[in-house]
Amino acid sequence: MKNRGIALNEHYEVKVVERFFDGQLRKTLAIDEDITHQNQALILMCQKGEVKSDPMLGVGIDNVVGESDILAIRAEIMQQLEREGQRVDRLIVEPDRLILEAVYHR
Repeated sequence: MKNRGIALNEHYEVKVVERFFDGQLRKTLAIDEDITHQNQALILMCQKGEVKSDPMLGVGIDNVVGESDILAIRAEIMQQLEREGQRVDRLIVEPDRLILEAVYHR
């Protein structure tokens, strides 16, 4: 399932948790049961070529902010989320906001 995986913190760094195991304190990666929103944010932020496993994945939202072709931006976001296996239920792209509702196909 793509919606379960390694959790990131608010700075998009790997989240580490401390746990006791056999009487010793150990640091481990945090696993989250639903990282859908985290994955969406990463897809929006990443430039093409930054995701090693899929070099064509990424919107590069920083590069498109302020562009006037809202329909092209919307189409790129939808295409990239669908490429990742998500179904986009709602997407509103306006110059000052973005509303996204999408989930992984089951």
